[in-house]
Amino acid sequence: MTHIVLLPGWGYGKDVWQPLTNKLKNDAMLQFIDWTHMQSEQQITKRVERVLQRAEKKQQRVTIIGWSLGTLVALHMATRFSKTVNRLILFSATSCFTKKNDYPHGWDRRVLKRMQRRLQTDAHSLFHQFHEQLFSNHEKKIPLLKDQSSQVKDTVTSYKSGLEFLKQADYRKKLQQISQPTLLIHGSDDNICPLGAATYIAENMPTNATLKVINHAGHLPFYTETNTCYEWVKAFIHDQPTHDPIDALEGDCQ
Repeated sequence: MTHIVLLPGWGYGKDVWQPLTNKLKNDAMLQFIDWTHMQSEQQITKRVERVLQRAEKKQQRVTIIGWSLGTLVALHMATRFSKTVNRLILFSATSCFTKKNDYPHGWDRRVLKRMQRRLQTDAHSLFHQFHEQLFSNHEKKIPLLKDQSSQVKDTVTSYKSGLEFLKQADYRKKLQQISQPTLLIHGSDDNICPLGAATYIAENMPTNATLKVINHAGHLPFYTETNTCYEWVKAFIHDQPTHDPIDALEGDCQ
């Protein structure tokens, strides 16, 4: 059975995956990693390295599913453990979360710095605002379960460490080293990681990376478009061709 390691985004734990994993649990062995109780941003990669090192010793092959911050870690691990990681599935992906002179598909670093400061004085409002940004304007108009119960309770230091990781991580140069089959699934109206970030990944990987775009979806496509995402993921891990629903756009970037 396929071994899948799931890596969430900032501020969220295993519960955020529940709509997808409720379906996926019959197709694969699932292992969840979260970013709680961290003392520094370096612990993010070290936490995943420990899991993959154990798999490496057992000569196991692992598929990584990442979302948002988790996609940055997944890209890094694909090069660090190229013989162990055999597939990547990246939701709302980015290879660099912050803008650079030659890269417009990210956030201004100053926004992340302000978020780090707000964690000390206005954390509740910060998380509510961030959670709202996960959904597109279209999604906000339809009845969705948008409660914040999937957000994890953690320390200010740990939250800050996650934001520091997002400020520092830049894995664009690693893209050329990634040989694993990669499936990118992205919402056309993602307010956190713009679609251009996923297109950049697909266009700069040397292998056939498949980018699937869901119309009107925001930063949580596996949550708001669960059935579509599940069918794509299931087909990908079983090496089957995918069939697009009416509401989806597919672009294959060679």
